[in-house]
Amino acid sequence: MKNQEIDNRIAIEIMGWQKRQAHFHPSNPEYWFDGSERQIIATAWHPSTDIAQAWEVVEKIGKDTDIYFEVCRYGNGEWVTFMGQGNEGFEVDKYADTAPLAICKAALKAVEGK
Repeated sequence: MKNQEIDNRIAIEIMGWQKRQAHFHPSNPEYWFDGSERQIIATAWHPSTDIAQAWEVVEKIGKDTDIYFEVCRYGNGEWVTFMGQGNEGFEVDKYADTAPLAICKAALKAVEGK
């Protein structure tokens, strides 16, 4: 899965956003809208490569569920994200070359597992 596809899935499936053009004019860029006043230009949303945006994903999941995240780096430089739910719930681990990508992959896997 390419990073842009991951970013789009995160916006829709985790953040609950909708993509549309601002002011409904073809020359305007597309934005992600969150249902309130917040909007972000679609080309600026890339949590799979931006740690600050990836952390927004962690915060959203933490706010909306009882899922927890653990992110760590192995000696070989690979990042791994562990996540689970309570003491008895599922556990997901995802590996990637960067922390943002590991976070996004784990978040999507968690959504698929629910």
